Amino acid sequence: MNTISQLANSNKTLTYKETYTTPSSSYVVRRSLDKIVPQTGSSDYTPESTSRIAWRVPAGQFLDVNDLFFSFKMKANMVVDGVALTPTTPGGNTLGWQGSHTLFERMTITCGGVVVEDIQNINVLEQLIHKTTDTSDYVNSPIGKIQGLTPVDNTGDGIADLLEATEYIFKPKTSGILTNDLMLPTPYLPEIIIELYLTKGQTVFAALTEDDADPNPKPKPLTSISYTLSDVALNAPYVEFDKDFITGFEASLQKNPLNYHFNTFSCFTQTVSNASDIAIGSFRTDIKSLFTVLRNNSTISGYHLDSFHFQREGVESYQVSLGTAKYPLEQVSVGEKQLAKNIVYNTQALSNLRQNENSGAMNCPRGTYGEELFMIGLDLSNSEALLGGIDSTLTFGSPLMLQVKGSTISACHMNSFVHYGSVLTILPDRSIVCTF
Repeated sequence: MNTISQLANSNKTLTYKETYTTPSSSYVVRRSLDKIVPQTGSSDYTPESTSRIAWRVPAGQFLDVNDLFFSFKMKANMVVDGVALTPTTPGGNTLGWQGSHTLFERMTITCGGVVVEDIQNINVLEQLIHKTTDTSDYVNSPIGKIQGLTPVDNTGDGIADLLEATEYIFKPKTSGILTNDLMLPTPYLPEIIIELYLTKGQTVFAALTEDDADPNPKPKPLTSISYTLSDVALNAPYVEFDKDFITGFEASLQKNPLNYHFNTFSCFTQTVSNASDIAIGSFRTDIKSLFTVLRNNSTISGYHLDSFHFQREGVESYQVSLGTAKYPLEQVSVGEKQLAKNIVYNTQALSNLRQNENSGAMNCPRGTYGEELFMIGLDLSNSEALLGGIDSTLTFGSPLMLQVKGSTISACHMNSFVHYGSVLTILPDRSIVCTF
């Protein structure tokens, strides 16, 4: 029996024509967790000076991306009403935020110089997925859930512990490469670079009052905010397989290129007023879903937590078209008493994330702390197949069109995220081709 036939037994398959399946633990020889220092240096990072953090992923063994995460320590300081608050300054103000994922405005992954993922406004997208799929805040898991931890004053000094050099982690839920059931075969890939870009502090933080009885305290006069990341690291778990699997993998790779399937996002940003037809210039062959959120321009960069609350902003109806096709067939009407159908379409779109176990419970609440939570979500897939999304490249240059109607929409900032499938083709000579 040849090696491929051996691996095919007991569902331990290596399908060389399409893709490969990560084998069971019976082939695992050793596991290890490497703490990788950024290639951009081990010094502190701030959004004003060194906002780009980059890692070169070592190509030693197969990378178990499901357990990969970023870790760092953060120290934040703020000036409220002209008074600088430090960890030793008592006072009634504390620092509010939505979690560590809001610190990063962009993430890119390149492989051999080829851009595999480039997610702009990833902090907005991570917040959207978190708030519409998780039934509780991120507080009880070492991977991912801690990123939504709300800072509290445990020391009794009147300042949130966030102001101390506290350690946090960031596990991207929206990256198809970093949330894949398939292990990444790094020994057979060209150089992999992962980059994170920091966002400005005023888009992330707000000053709150600890003793305010209001469950949604209003921001106090916050003059300035600065934060610094230190001890930044990529925590990468590697798996070493035995000789049988490696021999079979290499034999398959020599016979035919291997296809590594993943889903990712592209972001498109516009400003809209009242009724608008928004062109989303995403030409992809496998579009799964479309997600859109609106934010008032005045709250995006002014020390307001509302930057991540995603309100309806006067939207009365919406519909997507691609050529002559409509998604859904009739416009979706929304409003204070017409949100049921909207939630149905949101949930259908979010269900496309389940194959990567990103979405958890399908929970789409109206809002938190009395704030309205609103998003547009549409399932654009044609089937449950691996590549079952719609193809926007067949409409001869006509992009996706999002029609948003509302008589009171006032200069809103709109982020639209196209969720689509990609294929990373691994060639025998250790080169790659990425198609989408």
